[in-house]
Amino acid sequence: MNGPAGDAGSRAEGRRSDRRSETHREVSSLPEFRQWLDSLPQVVVDDVRYYVRGGDMLKDSDEVLWEWARKNRPDLMPPD
Repeated sequence: MNGPAGDAGSRAEGRRSDRRSETHREVSSLPEFRQWLDSLPQVVVDDVRYYVRGGDMLKDSDEVLWEWARKNRPDLMPPD
């Protein structure tokens, strides 16, 4: 069963986080990322925390981390 955001994006970003764990840790520790993440509305569905993006899109923590990195710190984005 797919989650509220659909699993395709979540799985892809989760795999990216697994492959690039050092980059994931680096981005997640940046104060500017933490501030942005804390500003997002959150909901919990079936014990999973999602962040509300783009009006009504729900994204998990991997999805929002890579979204932020692509837009704000492309220098940290690993090649795929």
